[in-house]
Amino acid sequence: MALERERLASADKRTGVVRAAIQASSAADERQFTFQMARLDKDDQHRKETRSIARNVLYGGAVVGAFVILACLGFSFLGDERQAQTAMTFLKTLMTGAGGAGIWVLLRQIFMF
Repeated sequence: MALERERLASADKRTGVVRAAIQASSAADERQFTFQMARLDKDDQHRKETRSIARNVLYGGAVVGAFVILACLGFSFLGDERQAQTAMTFLKTLMTGAGGAGIWVLLRQIFMF
């Protein structure tokens, strides 16, 4: 009978050790989950900020580009001979560059490089 009680006590101790190990593992898993969720939130916030900055730069660049093109068109029609010639040269160069960039983008989409 004493041997049986000792065996049950030993089994209870092992059960207690396993239970403690499971609880420690569960706590570690909870900390890991919390860390990963915080990291995902941080990455998501960073992505949103990056998109916002890129969008603002794109819109700002488009506004400045439109202003420069409109100014060159104004100089080419309303300016004196020298201003008109300079504006037309700039616009021709700009359109040549835009055409080259368009061809590059088209080839990039076709060949996916």
